[in-house]
Parts: sequence; structure tokens; C-alpha cells
Amino acid sequence: MRWLRLPSTRLAIRWKFLSVMVAIAIVPLIISAWLEVRSVAKLGEELAAESGRTVNERTRQSLQRSLHQLIEMINRAAETAELIARLQARHATHVLTQPLPEKQLASELLWTNDFTPLDATEEYQFNAGNLTVPINRKSHALFSPNNEKTGQVLDSAKTLQGMQSFFLEINRTHASLFRWQYVALENGLLATYPGHSDYPQDFDVRERDWYKIQKSRRELTWSPPHTDAVTGLPVINVTMPLITDSGEFLGVSGLDVRIASFLRALQLPLKFEYDSETLIAALVTDPVNQTQSLFIVAESSH
Repeated sequence: MRWLRLPSTRLAIRWKFLSVMVAIAIVPLIISAWLEVRSVAKLGEELAAESGRTVNERTRQSLQRSLHQLIEMINRAAETAELIARLQARHATHVLTQPLPEKQLASELLWTNDFTPLDATEEYQFNAGNLTVPINRKSHALFSPNNEKTGQVLDSAKTLQGMQSFFLEINRTHASLFRWQYVALENGLLATYPGHSDYPQDFDVRERDWYKIQKSRRELTWSPPHTDAVTGLPVINVTMPLITDSGEFLGVSGLDVRIASFLRALQLPLKFEYDSETLIAALVTDPVNQTQSLFIVAESSH
């Protein structure tokens, strides 16, 4: 007896043919879908990268605008400081060479050696921890090495009372720009506004670098950053010599500029405001090996 397997064979062929047709139809779809997914992923990456570049560029431009505004503000403040330094030196020279009559001078002298909390009108709060210095904004204070208060020093102290009105007027209009204003004389006498104490016992203004430089240069000078003798904080100052018409050097008039106040005025984008450190730095060259490095003048956290 013979069995006919033709239908079974035909069925197998049909399934094979169907499988081939399905494969022909599905495989391109799978490949197409895979290529589409890759294309979409690549497009997403490109869009993300482009978006990142756009954000970075906008952030850079925003920071540049803020920086340029800060630079303009610092330049204007520097010009103001130089103008006031010249006016202060001119007024001090006039006071020393043509003193006011005794009756027009303040009746009492405020010496830093005798300064007490009762003499203070407020506490000067600085940005370094809890550092405070009692000050008197109604009067400047006088300091003399070895607590000398007689003879020529006393005469000079009385004469410098003529600076009182000038100090008060500058404080009224530009208190945020300056930390201290002062007039230092060749006899060692120092008048500082606002009035305060806390000078080191061995302090002598004539030994300060800026005084020595000014004495030899005899023109308006900006000092390099240095340490304030009272607060210990870094400062820069702008000074002018006190010179009579005959060319005699009487001393130095100067102003300590509050650099940190500029940093507080810088407006950063909100995303950087709380996680960023702002610095004012200068690019300096080592005179020995000619290498360049950044010298930090001020920073927002100190």
C-alpha cells in the first residue's frame, strides 16, 4: 500500500514560503525601526548638545556683561577716589600752611590712646568673622608714636582739626567707598577718620611702605595690596603727597578703598549666585623667572 504525502509536503512548502515572506517583510521593518531609533537618539543627542552650547554661550555672555558692568563701576569708583584724594591733599596742605583761627577749631582732641567705648558712635563690622572695631563718625582720631602729645606734635594735632569738616562731608556722600581717610605727617602724627583706636604699640606711619613710596615719588599713587594695621585685612590705598609752595614735604594724605564692596555689587545669574566664588585678581609677573600667576586681591567669601 502506498501513502500519499503530497498534501503534507505542500503544507511544509507553504509554511516555508510564508516564513520567507514574513522574514522579507519583518526584517526590513526591524532594521528600519532600529535605524529610526538610532536616528532619533542621535538627533536627541545633537539637540541636547546644541541646547547645552546655547545655554553655555548665553551664560558666558551674561557673565561677560556683568563683568563689564563691574569693570565700569570700578573705573568710576577709582576716578572718584583719585579726585577725592587730590581734594583731600589740597585741603590738608592748606590747613597745615594756613591754619584756621583757634576759635574755629574743635575744642577737644580725640587721641587713639585715650579712645574708650564711650567715644564710639557705632561698631565697624568687617567681613572677616566677627571682627569689629569701635569707631566715631563724628570725629577723626589722632595717633602719635610713643604717645607724644606735646610741642610740635600737639601744634600739628590742633591744626589738623581743620580737616574735620572735610572728613565729615566725604563720609556723608561716599561712606561705602572708603574704609579710612587719613593725613600722616613727618613728625609721626596720624589723623584718621572715622576715629578709632587699636593701633599696634610699635606702629609708626612713617614706616609704612606706602608712606615711603609716596615720599620718594611725590605724585598720586595707588599702593599694592597690603595689610591694614588695625584690622589685619588686605587693603589698597590711593595717596597724595603734602607739599608746600616752596617744595617742602609735609606728609601724606590717603584713602583706604573698600574693594570687597565692589564684589557685593556684582550680579551673577541666579543659577550661579549661591554656588560661585567671585574674585578680583591681577595677573602678575615674577621678576626673577618671568612666570605669570594670579594675585588674588579680594574674594567674595573674605
